[in-house]
Amino acid sequence: MARKYPAVLTLGAIVSGIILADNVSIPAWSFLVISLILFPVVMASYYKENSIIAASAVLLALAMLSAFGFSFRYKTFPPGHIIHFADDNQKYRIYGTVDNWPIVREHRTSIGLEVDSLGRSGETIHTTGRIILNIATETTGFQYGDRLQFEARLYSIRGGKNPSGMDYRRYLNLKNVFAVAYLPHQYAIMVDPAGAGYYMRLIDRVRKAIGDTFRETLSPQSAAVASGFLIGETRDIPVDIYRLFRDSGTLHLLAVSGS
Repeated sequence: MARKYPAVLTLGAIVSGIILADNVSIPAWSFLVISLILFPVVMASYYKENSIIAASAVLLALAMLSAFGFSFRYKTFPPGHIIHFADDNQKYRIYGTVDNWPIVREHRTSIGLEVDSLGRSGETIHTTGRIILNIATETTGFQYGDRLQFEARLYSIRGGKNPSGMDYRRYLNLKNVFAVAYLPHQYAIMVDPAGAGYYMRLIDRVRKAIGDTFRETLSPQSAAVASGFLIGETRDIPVDIYRLFRDSGTLHLLAVSGS
């Protein structure tokens, strides 16, 4: 079977390694050590022409390498990872970039952020990892690519499996989301300028001029949609229209149009 279906066995070893790492809580380097120990077994079996043992050792080593990769990426956190700052009851000034289109629901807006630093007592801490920012109002005031700063506490992802059997915390962890922050409204958030360079400032002036022209000549709703398609500006789009774009999977057209 190994000679006839090598791809199937290889895929099985990789998947087995991922499942093992996902269900066993041991350091990632342990899997790497096991795979290195198996290397001389493979070589010895090969030279002794024992193909069954050699093939088995190769597949097991591949499974261990797969487990190492999964564990290192999703279960090993460097000192600056965002997970270390959750649930410590400290309020931070959080700096991060919106890395997906915000989800606007009734009385709530959820924004995914790639956090790059935290501020506390005059100290700046460089961080990695993603968070979900939940705002208790409906707003389209922020869009993909915005760099935001705000003050909030960080909390770890709560909850296990929902009634449908989906483990929401695990789902977010696999997306590198390990913390959540809450704000009562959007007015506590500052948006950093799009760029400090000359060309970015020039582009911003052109975009502003186009947006102003739309607002002067079109109705507010039409001006907002036109700005979205032509220059990728979605902040003024009414919530109900934004939801239609989001729910239909066509919101990315605005980003492509404005890029």
